[in-house]
Amino acid sequence: MKSTSKRSRVRVVAPSSTVPQVELDMGLKRLADAGFAAEVADQVRETWYLHAGTDGARAQAIYDAGRDPHVDILWCARGGYGAAKLLPLLDELTEKHGAPDPKLLIGYSDITILNHYTRLKWGWGTMHANMPATLSFNSMAESEFDTTMKWARGELCEPAWSGQTFEYLACPPSEPVRGEVVGGNVSVWNSLYGTPWSPGSITGKILFFEDLNEYHYRLDGLVTHLLQAGGLDGVAGIVLGDFTNCDDEAGTCLAAPVEGEERSLLLKEGLDALPAERAQPLRPQVPQRDALEHMLVAPARDRGIPVMKGLPVGHGPGFAPLPLGSVFEMTPEGAFNLVSWDWLSE
Repeated sequence: MKSTSKRSRVRVVAPSSTVPQVELDMGLKRLADAGFAAEVADQVRETWYLHAGTDGARAQAIYDAGRDPHVDILWCARGGYGAAKLLPLLDELTEKHGAPDPKLLIGYSDITILNHYTRLKWGWGTMHANMPATLSFNSMAESEFDTTMKWARGELCEPAWSGQTFEYLACPPSEPVRGEVVGGNVSVWNSLYGTPWSPGSITGKILFFEDLNEYHYRLDGLVTHLLQAGGLDGVAGIVLGDFTNCDDEAGTCLAAPVEGEERSLLLKEGLDALPAERAQPLRPQVPQRDALEHMLVAPARDRGIPVMKGLPVGHGPGFAPLPLGSVFEMTPEGAFNLVSWDWLSE
């Protein structure tokens, strides 16, 4: 086991959206209370367009922290949007100056892009985990926070869900299924396909997915693209976390006209100007479980891929950490156990 004293030096970076300062200060205090020496990259407190600094400033901050021998962990302040813009810039910096030494990158949501990139290009450890400039970082369950801190330091411990078992939605295995865990946010992971940083072959790997605020039709479209791009080919298993506020959007249409109602009035005023009783649902609402069955579980079943649901990882209510690039095991009983992770090795 590597010395834990060398695993507490953190630089907070902001690869994506503008950072809320009050939440960041609260998160920095909680990190300090947990024994981490956290410094903040200058660009974190900047605002440019939709982001925490220009694309160049954000990419440079990540690269500089990666090359700094006094930094062990890059902890993203928050997600949001914008990390994908940094990939060609990080490529340029890498080609010009070389790859940074291995470190740990922590973040999730939009950071799915950088978790993938830094594993692929720099050989880094990556952890899908909560970020200090979010309110949930300060309110997450103690077991989830404690596991996050221990894994960040490189301390071997059980996952926050240790002792729990999860439901199989498709193809329960008769023998344990082991594989490297990849993935993250569905919409962000999907956006990698068709780019120079595509995940490529995922044969034998375990795909983890979660998402936030996506209507069912959006998720269905994303998964359809993944299927058509070969994004499930050869996968050993699929594990689903939280799909927070991912609900159906069925739309409305006109109810049958009442006697004497003038159609010209309907056409002139439009549905929004009519009383609520003049509208009706276009179709029945589809529950999330049924939507997942249609968009993902059925195609996985056709391919013989085990699908496990319920991991407390994502945008809430669960915020347990999940090392990406680690090896996990899906057991026939429904357990999801950590087998190995290089960040925890000597």
